[in-house]
Amino acid sequence: MTKIVKFLKPYMGATVAALFFSLFNNLMQLILPAMMALMINTGIGDGRMGTVQLIGGVMAVLSAQGRVVEPVRYR
Repeated sequence: MTKIVKFLKPYMGATVAALFFSLFNNLMQLILPAMMALMINTGIGDGRMGTVQLIGGVMAVLSAQGRVVEPVRYR
């Protein structure tokens, strides 16, 4: 373990950033299906189109943010 830490010491900032962005991307991949279920159950099920538009907009923003973060993670 200490050999790995010694090797990664000059790259600590990039390593931490990659781990953060990877965690963020995986979290977004888990949140989006839950939001879709919420949109279907509360918005479409109850006929509230405002809720559908709001949750759909939030999902679009989170998806776009994930597309921005994804290339940064693999630099």
